[in-house]
Amino acid sequence: MLVLAPDARRAARRIASAAGSSGGLPGKYLEALLAICAPEHRAPPAVTRACVVHDTRVPFGMTAPSASVPEAPRPPITANARCGTGRSRASRADVARAIGESERLAGAGRHAAAERLLRAAAGAQARRGREREAGDAAIACGRLHTERGRTAAALASFSEAMSRYERAGATAQMAVASTWLGRAHLDGLQVDHSESCLRAAVAVARMGGHRTARAWAGISLARTLWWAGRNDEAHAFLHGAAPGELDLDADGPHAVPDPQLVALAHAMLAVRVGCAMGDTDRAARQVTIAREQAAVIATPASACLAQLARAHWCAALGDVTGLEDSAASGLRLARDARRPLDALRFRVLRCHRPARAAPHAHLAADQRALRRALGRALPPLLAVQVRLALARCAGPAAFEAALAGYRTRGLAAGLGASWPPPAASSGDQSRS
Repeated sequence: MLVLAPDARRAARRIASAAGSSGGLPGKYLEALLAICAPEHRAPPAVTRACVVHDTRVPFGMTAPSASVPEAPRPPITANARCGTGRSRASRADVARAIGESERLAGAGRHAAAERLLRAAAGAQARRGREREAGDAAIACGRLHTERGRTAAALASFSEAMSRYERAGATAQMAVASTWLGRAHLDGLQVDHSESCLRAAVAVARMGGHRTARAWAGISLARTLWWAGRNDEAHAFLHGAAPGELDLDADGPHAVPDPQLVALAHAMLAVRVGCAMGDTDRAARQVTIAREQAAVIATPASACLAQLARAHWCAALGDVTGLEDSAASGLRLARDARRPLDALRFRVLRCHRPARAAPHAHLAADQRALRRALGRALPPLLAVQVRLALARCAGPAAFEAALAGYRTRGLAAGLGASWPPPAASSGDQSRS
């Protein structure tokens, strides 16, 4: 039944026609009704449209120019450009101070305060439209997450920095953000994603001509390839990232790593690759270079990393005494630098001792510390290392079972084979 209002007399015929043609279907009726009764869009005439084109009021104390006398063309104003450049430099200085303060807080063990400071700095720069400076703060926040072992948060921060650098058109910073993103993917056991990000970072840095960014990307890609058991490719990328060719990109604070840190990372990875390829002499030279670079940087964290490289070399040689010395020194330095993840790496290396070596005095303490660490949120890659180390302490059969289990789960092909090989070959030894 169709009921028409008294004031709908002019549309009554069309409404009744639409009802008759709908065949009793409400949907068809509404479509027909809207087609004939919908109001037409009418643009208001130009006279009734009010829009302010320009404010032509004369400033106070000035006289209005005569319309009959044409004005001479005025030179372009450059004050705004200089002001923008000055503001950009001030923003970068603010971010640099925030990053430096966050590093001081993190060195004192106040990681939460450092993270809050970096997030506040990134938000302030983002509200001002300073995408590049906000990306610098996001990179620093991601590095802080990486040091704390928070892989998911690090991936989010590096992805945010990548997006901001892309909007700002910062090529070198994009390469560095992609590099950190690839390293975080490797920590999360996403080897394919890591390799893709790092190869893209190498290509972007190569096109931009930024040697430090290219070297950092090449070193990170070689790290991923080493973990995947592709030692020849890792050696090739390391050879292309020669420390003597590095330079510092002064445009942007903390976006491109310091050349000394890049050189230290190069030497550390060269030790592992040399040990994996059986070239212990070249690895020994890289250990010396790593210690020299750490002495130049002169921080507990850099000294801890140099001791970690030496411990890896000693484990590859089967030098139990050298491994004990490096691990003891490294644990003290890791405690001073507040780097608990590096302390776990030293304990993992001490568990991978030659089978003929007598159990060391700290074996029980190392096992307890590794088991406690598994109860916390560790990076997936380090968690696998800890589980394999505990399986190694349990015996050859347990180690082979654990290694086979990780391989069948589709992890990196060379994950278990990336451990330093002990000097004596036995059934329970993993191979680099």
